[in-house]
Amino acid sequence: MAKTRIRPYTKLTPKQELFCQEYIIDWDGTRAYEKIYKCSHDSAMVGACKHLSVPKIKERLSALTKERGERTGLKADDALRECARIAMADVKQAFNGDGTIKSIHDIPLDLRRAISSFEVEEVYTGRGKARQLSGYIKKVKFWSKDKQLEHLFRHHGLFLADNEQRAMSVADMVAMGESLRADET
Repeated sequence: MAKTRIRPYTKLTPKQELFCQEYIIDWDGTRAYEKIYKCSHDSAMVGACKHLSVPKIKERLSALTKERGERTGLKADDALRECARIAMADVKQAFNGDGTIKSIHDIPLDLRRAISSFEVEEVYTGRGKARQLSGYIKKVKFWSKDKQLEHLFRHHGLFLADNEQRAMSVADMVAMGESLRADET
């Protein structure tokens, strides 16, 4: 009896290529799969998981990511640094000693990069011609630290595939403690 030789995929199907193109927009496999394969959310979750485990799709996503990095001049290190800026942002740096908020130009660059929005509202007293500016309401909103910390934890392997935390080694705990103490000074 002759053996049947199974040949590995050497090329992506057109839909797999579209999935890859859609996936790198926001790294949401379920959304990408739903859009390309026009299926239910539950089916898309399963399909995306299967697609993302196919070696050729992994290779294509890696190539697309590399191409994007070359095109934009951004590197993975840049994104990681930006996550770290947001995750480690100290809002105290946005305020003067008397508790008033600093001018946006006086807030340190690293902290400004962690700000998602900054609103200034003028407050008036009186009506008509007697109306006068009496002050400002300033609102500062920062990007979510939770999301950035999650990205950093995943990058450093602090989450397993099933999303359970692994135990930190003593060396990791000591290094983290030294890092936190250095930041406080």
